[in-house]
Amino acid sequence: MFNLNSILIGKNGHNFLLKNIIEESDLFINSFLKKRELIFFLCNNTIDSISLYVSFINKGVVPILINSDLEKSLIRDIIEKYNPSFIFTPITNQNYDFKYAEFLTYNSFLVLKSANSFQIELNSELAILLSSSGSTGSPKLIRISYKNLLSNAISISNYLNLNSDEIAITNLPMNYSYGLSIINSHLYVGAKIVVTEKSVIQRDFWELVKINNVTSLSGVPYTYEILKKLRFFKMDLPSITYMTQAGGKLSNSIIEEFANHCRNKNIDFFIMYGQTEGTARLSYLNPNKISEKLGSIGKAIPGGEFRLINNNNETIDSSKIEGELVYKGENVMLGYANEISHLSKASELNKTLYTGDLAYRDEEGFFF
Repeated sequence: MFNLNSILIGKNGHNFLLKNIIEESDLFINSFLKKRELIFFLCNNTIDSISLYVSFINKGVVPILINSDLEKSLIRDIIEKYNPSFIFTPITNQNYDFKYAEFLTYNSFLVLKSANSFQIELNSELAILLSSSGSTGSPKLIRISYKNLLSNAISISNYLNLNSDEIAITNLPMNYSYGLSIINSHLYVGAKIVVTEKSVIQRDFWELVKINNVTSLSGVPYTYEILKKLRFFKMDLPSITYMTQAGGKLSNSIIEEFANHCRNKNIDFFIMYGQTEGTARLSYLNPNKISEKLGSIGKAIPGGEFRLINNNNETIDSSKIEGELVYKGENVMLGYANEISHLSKASELNKTLYTGDLAYRDEEGFFF
């Protein structure tokens, strides 16, 4: 699913062709991972993290993606629950007491090996495991398949009209499904990604945006609240062609402010709705419909479909009637995992996700 002509832009503007950097990470992983294994991946927004992630997918190794900055007690809980064969952690995290032996190093990463890991046969479709919350260390994990990753990357690249000229930037954590989907969709089309751990509140971040002619910005509601306080509307960012928002409901007043600004700057502003259980994104609102459909999450992404059900699990066909939002598509997870034995399970959901969110549909098929 990865276009090897994609380019990662690192510190000091150095360009790394994906093909070249994963040759190195593939060689490293193949040197000791001889079979399909479960590994614990403490990742960060770095070139090494992305190259290792791509190699894990290529090799068929199944990583549990967790933010490297997560509290150590939460990290330890997940490790004890799933007992992975290896832990990949940034060398700067060596102060963690994982009770795993130091094994190898790979650039900025340290590999730790378990002396007594117990492995079950991993389901052949299982690609990665994500926390049920992007910011917490809950042992409840979401089982994402290879087909989930590919179908969502294709859908996103279709409705955003992504191509190899795009230049994204990593201002969202890669262990968070939204942040990972940005990486996946851009690597799918052979685009460029500016890889940084800087945040939007830092001056250096905006210098990277300008120097590298970044073409898109993405964020959760809090990101947009911060951007407003940072006087984003007065910034000179001529390379930005589109912005996306997901990860929660943004207030209508802020949506209007950003929509007006983007319209004046010829920037497409996409409001989206998603869940990690759907490998990130489930719907989008076309930018030219924001004013007319203010507050709407739009329609299902390409390849997916929405319906509403009542308390009796009956489909609601009428407009303006509230019910539970149900999504169906190839990007729906295999299911949850609460313990290691669940990693051998096949898909339990039949591509159908009961979101748990209440919604209604208007006369034109837009969901709110």
